Amino acid sequence: MTYIYHRVPNNMQGDTLYPLNSLKDIYPGIYDSEVAKYKGREHVPKQHISLFGGCLWNDVLFFVAADPAAIYEERRKAGWVAMKPQKYFKIDPRKLDQSKLGIFLFQDWADPTNYVKDNFTEYRYEELSRYTAIPQATKDYFRHEFEAGAPYVKLLYRYVPHILYHGSINISQVEIVNIK
Repeated sequence: MTYIYHRVPNNMQGDTLYPLNSLKDIYPGIYDSEVAKYKGREHVPKQHISLFGGCLWNDVLFFVAADPAAIYEERRKAGWVAMKPQKYFKIDPRKLDQSKLGIFLFQDWADPTNYVKDNFTEYRYEELSRYTAIPQATKDYFRHEFEAGAPYVKLLYRYVPHILYHGSINISQVEIVNIK
């Protein structure tokens, strides 16, 4: 069985995981702190997602099918040995509305200011396992950031295909895994 993972926000409130743009009205304080992660990348929230009628980037939730423990292990291999433990929601995507799922391929050739239509593909559970591998481009990025003396990895899921969900998810019955 293949799962999808989303980091448990440090400031999580309630039993529902909301896309960032929904937080603007529901939890404006959380929205303000979360939108700050786009500082220097203000073009990202303006991206349109063709799979969902051209909705905005921050109108969807983002997941990865790659096990977060494996991602953390690749960071360690790149030199990042001191990392804070994190918690992740581990979700069975078969329990979600399948019509609201899609995949952002995160191609390393893509222009980061214009995620073109062919950088997205339709979601099919039977193909999800192909997105569990951590791309070499991600490993190279981790190594580059470490060797450049960055204080931390800014984009933990860079080049890892993202599983998108166009909606909110009740997480009250969802398993949480600890990654150390």
